[in-house]
Amino acid sequence: HWYRTRTPELRTEWEVEHILGVPELNSGRVLFNNVNIRMFHLAVLGAVPFRKTRLFNSMLKFLEMFDNLILSIPFIRRLAWVAVVEYKNPKS
Repeated sequence: HWYRTRTPELRTEWEVEHILGVPELNSGRVLFNNVNIRMFHLAVLGAVPFRKTRLFNSMLKFLEMFDNLILSIPFIRRLAWVAVVEYKNPKS
């Protein structure tokens, strides 16, 4: 969210104005009994500058393992680059 608001030139005006944050992801709790939010990609962003080098694949694997560890920490999880939200069991 922080990065997207500071790089509006990389996206359309609509995208800048409609960036979803944690509050928006959690808003589904009003309509669904089960909300599962899974976060991905934080440390792996450090591998991006190396994507065209031989180091990239090994860096990526290491940083993915590191992400699995640090993204289990609630405050850190909110900094992730990608979120997958699963809404299940609609409320009546």
